[in-house]
Amino acid sequence: MKLHLEPRSGISGDMFAASLIAVGGSVGFMKSQLDALSVLNQVEVRIARIEKAGLPAVKFDVYWNLDSVEERHYSDIEYLLKEASLDAEVKTLARTVFYRLAEAESVAHQCSIDDVHFHEVGALDSITDIVGCSALLVSLGVESVSSSVPVEGVGAVKFSHGVTDLPVPATRYLMQNMPIRRCNVNSELITPTGAAFLRVLVSQWLELPDFLPKLNGAGAGTKDFFHPNLLKVYLG
Repeated sequence: MKLHLEPRSGISGDMFAASLIAVGGSVGFMKSQLDALSVLNQVEVRIARIEKAGLPAVKFDVYWNLDSVEERHYSDIEYLLKEASLDAEVKTLARTVFYRLAEAESVAHQCSIDDVHFHEVGALDSITDIVGCSALLVSLGVESVSSSVPVEGVGAVKFSHGVTDLPVPATRYLMQNMPIRRCNVNSELITPTGAAFLRVLVSQWLELPDFLPKLNGAGAGTKDFFHPNLLKVYLG
């Protein structure tokens, strides 16, 4: 199957997962893969069919119940994924995306990749998004991915080392040599996880899909803008 992305309001891990569910990705298979990771036993995924700006969409939210907050290094997460009883294709894709994400964070924080650390909440959210999206892609039988030019907002955001202009450093690194457009929205639209999936998956940049779509759907973002905050996808 071919997949075409339309990230006119950017892309994040949760929006990507929601969009894949909207075109028939197997929620059951995704949950079985997430259940294979004991570290996620305090994580709950909630999926809802909603309307965003009057348009049908899927919302994908990750909730957690943590007694304490710890840091997890990339090496810990890589070991976790490597040793987990995941489907082979899911495991390979998830490890590849997480490596790209950690590589970008190592450049952003000027440290070695093994020293990259994620706060517990961020780590659980990233693991859920990355393994979840990988499972949904495998369940759909996606063999190639194209995308229109992703759109990023403007302004500055706070991060662990202070304040930075958008895109944040990790996203900026991942988006090297990839097309990007800016819009007059004062918010981060392309997250590092979303950018990591673009880096790993997209082989063609096309404004329209080069195939006849059989299904289309949209994943909803959390924020509301003057335009629909949706990631639209086409499958065929």
